[in-house]
Amino acid sequence: MRAGYAMLSPKAVEKVMNQRSWWRIAAGCGFVVVLCVGAIVVTRVRQPVAAGFFYPADPAQLRAAVEQYMAEAPMPAIEGRYLGCLAPHSAFPYSGAVAAGAFKPLLEGQYDRVIILASSHFAEFRGCSIPSVQYYRTPLGDVELDGPAISRLQWCPLIDTRSVTHRQAKSNLDGTRRIPVHEVEYSIELVLPFLQARLGRFKLVPILVSSMKGYDEGTDVEGIKATAEALRQIIDDRTFVVVSSDLTHFGNVYAFRPFGTDIEANIEQLDLDALDTMRALSRPAFDKYLRMTGNNICGSMAIEIFLALMPRRTESLLIDHRMSSQVTGNLDQSVSYASMAFFLPDEPPAESRPVVAPPPVHVESLILKQLEAMKERERKGAEQAAAQHVEEGKTEEPDANADKAARGEEVKEKRRKGWFTRKKD
Repeated sequence: MRAGYAMLSPKAVEKVMNQRSWWRIAAGCGFVVVLCVGAIVVTRVRQPVAAGFFYPADPAQLRAAVEQYMAEAPMPAIEGRYLGCLAPHSAFPYSGAVAAGAFKPLLEGQYDRVIILASSHFAEFRGCSIPSVQYYRTPLGDVELDGPAISRLQWCPLIDTRSVTHRQAKSNLDGTRRIPVHEVEYSIELVLPFLQARLGRFKLVPILVSSMKGYDEGTDVEGIKATAEALRQIIDDRTFVVVSSDLTHFGNVYAFRPFGTDIEANIEQLDLDALDTMRALSRPAFDKYLRMTGNNICGSMAIEIFLALMPRRTESLLIDHRMSSQVTGNLDQSVSYASMAFFLPDEPPAESRPVVAPPPVHVESLILKQLEAMKERERKGAEQAAAQHVEEGKTEEPDANADKAARGEEVKEKRRKGWFTRKKD
């Protein structure tokens, strides 16, 4: 058993997945408010929700697990510039080895920005959503979001930002019901430890993709193209793109059971047919495959945007493909996972640059400093009041209660004289 997986046996993970207890997991999220001199700076951190459930919560155990997966994964034969990859997002005992193959070619400091296109499992909305936070946290540390790049993306009407609140908020300010989105979603979080282990420091553009349907309930092709074009504006040779998605979800629990015999072979064929359309970089062929098979690939719209985004001359390579039934032995329900690389063979690889860690920011220290400053201002204010009291020739300390009583008598006198009147109906 791998390091740190005592709580992540396949049976335990399957139990967690079946219970769908994500609303409880969401309680671990939060944000920190930091008060600074002269202004209020709000530092919001999207906390991990799957740590201890789908992967080790202990940083040392998590890093050891990721590094072991990387060491065991084969090195894919990628030529030229590595543009992006397909990677799964399930519990590490099921998909960790598959995901590692997609991230193994990355070098430390090779990319400055990573865009993750991922599926939304718990909320349905139109288009894409980016969490309105400053940092995305895993047990391996905080990943800073790329604010300027995200601001540019918001010019696209299909890409929006959404606040992240981790209190028990049941409604928005306008009274409408609030549905958790980023607070409970794990599809971005599960690929971040691999990126952190390989790249080190980078800036993140995390995007959840939900419904991309047109008015006729078919795929909004123009919307997908517009979203891909918006993403293209922030992509340079220092940007890496990840599409986070699993493949076939088979079984009654997923409302998808198109066959009852030769289950494993049929699932494999479904997966390979989908992967063939991806390797051909054919968004229309992938969309047709979805309509013909009814396959409920969770990140299907994220994949369509990714395929529309890749340059025409891009080449692809299937790295690994597995099924959860191969781990559990349970053919009543199975989820498939694959990793695939997309690259430009005629362009040089992105240069690996030294990673310079930013100076640490201790939020608790900042808060304590502000509290001390507030106490100091109160102390000086009290000294000034006492000094003024002495200058006026008073020998007794100011009596706050007496002052309140005097003001009360003054108000009563004004009311008696008719200074305050009540409007008659």
